[in-house]
Amino acid sequence: MVPPSFKARAPGSLILMGEYAVLHGQPAIVMAIDKYIEVTLIPRQDNQLLIRSNLGQVGMTINNIVIQHPFFYVLTALKQTNDLPSGADITITSEFSDKHGLGSSAAVTVALLAVLSLWKEQPLDLLQLYQQGITVVHSAQGNGSGADVAASVFGGTLEYFMEPFRIRTLPNVPWLVTVYSGQKTTTTEALKRVKKRQREHPDFFKPFYTQLGALTKAATDTVIKNDWFALGKLMNEAQMRLSQLGVSTPTIDSIVKTLRAQLNILGAKLSGAGLGDCVIGLGRLEKNFFPQNAREKKQGVLQLDVNIQAPGVSCA
Repeated sequence: MVPPSFKARAPGSLILMGEYAVLHGQPAIVMAIDKYIEVTLIPRQDNQLLIRSNLGQVGMTINNIVIQHPFFYVLTALKQTNDLPSGADITITSEFSDKHGLGSSAAVTVALLAVLSLWKEQPLDLLQLYQQGITVVHSAQGNGSGADVAASVFGGTLEYFMEPFRIRTLPNVPWLVTVYSGQKTTTTEALKRVKKRQREHPDFFKPFYTQLGALTKAATDTVIKNDWFALGKLMNEAQMRLSQLGVSTPTIDSIVKTLRAQLNILGAKLSGAGLGDCVIGLGRLEKNFFPQNAREKKQGVLQLDVNIQAPGVSCA
């Protein structure tokens, strides 16, 4: 008899506006992308867990789950699930690299939690799934806004408030160019650097997050009105603020400058925690425009083929 299998997939994400300010009561705009992580679970007759992905594999028992890389989030989620029916073979397949800053940690967490609900014959409650995902992500990395978790669960383009949790579905931005900067810094490390800067310059930071939040609120209005020229200007201003925060880099600045010089790009900024990850440009650009030169190629700069009109988590 062929054992049953359970599958779920969840999308990655990009932050359009509101990085860092979302941790201080301000909104963010987050977008699900059309690149997914899929988790397949096949129950076993024993208590063994075997987890496989293109990053490697690990085995252990359900009674002795040891959290370790590269499956930090997956193992955290499994350890927090107290009533696993048995052991299982878990296979993770991804349509995008975990190095690109596209919300892979949130996506794999949400997909796994959805699979566990299927396995335990529990209804898939999206709000509960979001709350479980936040718990796992905070346990694994200690902090973070959860905007990427919301995008992986609910899909689409969302106005997102962290505390108290609130989302509103927005129209999708019609064109977006995504460029990986060739460098990845963890959210935890980026937040540490920002907090250090905040301690050193308290007067600068008092109005800073409110000002960033005002840009995001204005951006929300422009998205609703389909005023893309105004949105591009707000993205440019947000990039200036994020540079003041210390989370841009020379490579990010160079990519932003190149994007803004293109006639079909209305604005550009970093997306996410910064100090690497991706740059987004509002508009259209020919494929493989980046890397521009040998230096960028050596740095790992890469234009990514992603779209942003994507649904959230789904099960099979």
